[in-house]
Amino acid sequence: MRIQQPDREPDVEFRVLGTSAPAGSKRTGVIYRTDRRTGAKIPVIDAAGHVKTFVKDQSGQRGKDWRSAVAGAAYEAMEGRELLSGPTFIELTIIRQRGPGHYGSGRNAHRVLPSAPSYPATAPDIDKLTRAVFDALTGTAWVDDGRCVSMTVEKVFAQENEPEGCEVRVWALPAQLGAAPAPADQLALVS
Repeated sequence: MRIQQPDREPDVEFRVLGTSAPAGSKRTGVIYRTDRRTGAKIPVIDAAGHVKTFVKDQSGQRGKDWRSAVAGAAYEAMEGRELLSGPTFIELTIIRQRGPGHYGSGRNAHRVLPSAPSYPATAPDIDKLTRAVFDALTGTAWVDDGRCVSMTVEKVFAQENEPEGCEVRVWALPAQLGAAPAPADQLALVS
């Protein structure tokens, strides 16, 4: 790896409780209007002469609720600071609950079976879970997710009595060659 995780405390760190939801696939299209005289569909044109389009996220209410929870936690963690505008390094841990089939029964109901999987190597995809978190951080922790230049992401099972959710850590990186990282209270910010 060319970019190493900074050897200091993160500039922003928080945990979100709840069931993480992936960012849905996007559906795009052209916005049409119906001509009253002919009944034909006609593309709507904006003032600049461009055809109006839409993008719809298919993650539904569960996806919206999850992104809202992440955005709320990020907003609180920022503690009133301005949005990060420089390059960032992100560490993201997505914590999933084990299914009931992973545990024994009776007096062993709290014990994970030796045959249980080590990792949640199932849907939802780690990239879509990451995208949902990044979408929620846009406008609450950073200007946009294009600021992330390196990241580590893992999807793990919750440990005993650990709630599911995700842990997010963000480090601001130097904006110019030869520049030292700024202290957390003097980050490159944008209003």
